[in-house]
Amino acid sequence: MSELLSKASLLDLSKPGICVIITLLRALGRAFRSRRGPGAIPWKGGTPSPMRDYEMIFIVHPEVDREGLTGVVEEVKGLIEANGGTVRKVEPWGLRRLAYPIQKVREGHYVYMELGLEPDGVAKVERGLKLKEQVIRHLIVRIEE
Repeated sequence: MSELLSKASLLDLSKPGICVIITLLRALGRAFRSRRGPGAIPWKGGTPSPMRDYEMIFIVHPEVDREGLTGVVEEVKGLIEANGGTVRKVEPWGLRRLAYPIQKVREGHYVYMELGLEPDGVAKVERGLKLKEQVIRHLIVRIEE
């Protein structure tokens, strides 16, 4: 605060009014800018982000058989649980025709899931789904309460 007062006392009040305001705003901006390094105040953390409800639909490649589909669903469950989530409901919708071709494929196995997950875990789950070759498309949507 003393830094701010010293900067304010250095202002030349004979300048036009707008220049004084701009100079004062710049001084305020520098005084309240967050600092990094040895003088920074460490973040205390606070409460962890709450687990939220999401629903997810993903489409598995049609060449995957029934046992392979069960394996893919278990891998996705493991991915969700590894990122701090819980799977509440799994509904395989079966083989359905796609509205348009995806990766030169016209049909796929649809799987619906309801899950609880922290907001930062959603990006990690999406990244894991993108890396799975059997999953050709996915969508995660937050359920509004």
